[in-house]
Amino acid sequence: MVAMMQHDDKLVRVLVGEQREAEDIAPRTVDERRRSLRVAFEQDDEFDTIVAEDGPQLLRIVEHGGIDLVVLDVELAPMGGLRTLRILRDIDQWLPVLLTSRAWTRHLLSEALHFEASSVLRLPVELDVLFDTVRRLLMER
Repeated sequence: MVAMMQHDDKLVRVLVGEQREAEDIAPRTVDERRRSLRVAFEQDDEFDTIVAEDGPQLLRIVEHGGIDLVVLDVELAPMGGLRTLRILRDIDQWLPVLLTSRAWTRHLLSEALHFEASSVLRLPVELDVLFDTVRRLLMER
């Protein structure tokens, strides 16, 4: 997995837009503690993880460049993940964006497609599904 997750001999720079410590990773066992997306990426030594706790901060980081993939919570304050995604697309049309949400509606999926999210995952998510999706998006770049 290390060879797939790295490119140009550097760690993959993942920007996680998540404002809260959430329980977004589904446990593998009943006893395993759920954890947030940011923790999942921070604990994996294949990623250089940057965390943005609101939409404006996330957009400033994207403007500076050097990000390989964005993981964006649809509930990210203060403007929401979809509006953040719309503005992000004006900054970088090709940056892979994985949109995450606990609320799974047709409207959300329609909006995500309209604003060109690279993929959408429903939370909580299994770690293997999360990282398989990330690998796929990075390979499609």
